Amino acid sequence: MLKQFLRRPLRLCIPLALLFSFQLRAQTVITEKTKTKTVTGNVVVTGTSPEIEVDLGLNAFSNILPFDTPFKIKLSLSDKTFVTREQVINVNAYYNKITLATKPDKAFIDKIKLEQAKNTEGKNYMWRKAEGTRAGADDAFHFSIGKLPPNRDFTFIFEFERKLTLEEKKKLQEITQQKLRPLMKSSNGTFEFSVEKVNSIVIQIKEALSEYLAKYNLATQYANEADNLRISESVELLSSNYEGELLAKNQLEKTAVLLEEYLETLDRFTTQYKMYGKDGQKANNLISLGKLLAMSASLLETPLSKPSFLAADISKQQTANTAYLKELDNIKIAGNKEFETIKANIKDGIEALAHHTKAFVDQGLQAGNATVAKAATIADVIVQSIFDYTIVAGTSFNSDFVTRANTYISADLGLALIPSAGKMVPYLGTNIYFRPVNRNEKVTWSTNMAKRVSLLVGLSVGSIAKPNYRADLLANSMNLVTGVGFRVASFVRFNGGYVWFTKINDNPLNTNNSIAGKPFVSLSFDIDVRTVFSGLFSADQVKILKP
Repeated sequence: MLKQFLRRPLRLCIPLALLFSFQLRAQTVITEKTKTKTVTGNVVVTGTSPEIEVDLGLNAFSNILPFDTPFKIKLSLSDKTFVTREQVINVNAYYNKITLATKPDKAFIDKIKLEQAKNTEGKNYMWRKAEGTRAGADDAFHFSIGKLPPNRDFTFIFEFERKLTLEEKKKLQEITQQKLRPLMKSSNGTFEFSVEKVNSIVIQIKEALSEYLAKYNLATQYANEADNLRISESVELLSSNYEGELLAKNQLEKTAVLLEEYLETLDRFTTQYKMYGKDGQKANNLISLGKLLAMSASLLETPLSKPSFLAADISKQQTANTAYLKELDNIKIAGNKEFETIKANIKDGIEALAHHTKAFVDQGLQAGNATVAKAATIADVIVQSIFDYTIVAGTSFNSDFVTRANTYISADLGLALIPSAGKMVPYLGTNIYFRPVNRNEKVTWSTNMAKRVSLLVGLSVGSIAKPNYRADLLANSMNLVTGVGFRVASFVRFNGGYVWFTKINDNPLNTNNSIAGKPFVSLSFDIDVRTVFSGLFSADQVKILKP
């Protein structure tokens, strides 16, 4: 009966309904799942909450951000993204109603984290944090985002805690090695490392690593106190190698000094021999002594005098020693005990110098190898993961006019009670809000009034005419309805206002009628205009409603 009653007048309502009513077309990807609630912090989402995807290639969201309702963000990683699925340990998102033109640095992120720690739900212009949870067959990260206001631009900063690449590890180990060696050598002979000393070493290495990472706008998760124990153990093991190197160096220095004194003694002996020597071999001996004087400089060439001294130089030193000793044996001064003593001392000195040179080189190599190994351990302990950042701009402003208009306008079907006329008539109305409204948002008593109060314009579809007193304002028993509505639930509202009709002049000879109104109250329900019309009209007639 109601359908037959409404069919004809509703056909005439089509132009007005189309003018004021725009059906919302979904601008977000909605995944229908079971209605299981997910709680992250103070944000609650369900399986049917809107879901937006992040395109890391374009640094953009797949759709416009929903407003006035919690929603989900899906971030997928692959081998083609700047951080891969295998690299990432965790992802956090920070978002705010601001626009960033450039990638933030570590200082900015630290400030955000400090501000976010003080943030409470409901405060505006504060950074909010959403922690990513890994789920799904594609191992994507999912974030639960709280309600966003409409028509705003937003910046999302995604913080990726990730493993280091092999190249990054190698570089950080090299930096640690370069920093560690001089720190170990500056011990002034003391190789007992206190907690304070270890902490000092760690701090200096951190500073060197931070300086390097800052060039690439990366941050890092540094070692904690527990990790410092592992570093202390590595430093202690490393110290024994440097202690051995230092002892070998001291021995080499003493041996070199002693050999130098022996050579100076031989030089003085040569001077005296030239003046007073009378044996028959003097001429040949002076030739050999001259050669020894020329060769003496090469004997004293050690790692102490030649910083670039390598293990390969040991064989050269051995060759020079052999040649020197051979020439020394060519000198024959019979019965000269002073020369024999000098000769024996030089031989012992050369042998000792060769021994301590090799020991020092070996200890240096051992300390160097240990430094490389321990630097790798220390670097891996200090920097267990690094943080990389990317920003993605989003907006809750819909540039499509029809879709945006439908957030301000909705259609409803109501039943108006006009007490003074003793009438109750159905009407089709349009509600106009003063701000965008997401009609999927649950209405509670705490819902903002701007989302609940609207202006009402509509047409009644039942006659309220009374002979000789009033007539319907429009043809086909329709009258104008205006008023104010108040949403009491997501799809239900109370309304109040006036129904406007034609008031017939009391003088039957005067045809100048006037427009008058009578107050009404009503209960109405939000409707999908196309759904209602499809039930009242044929398929061909409904086609005119399609955009």
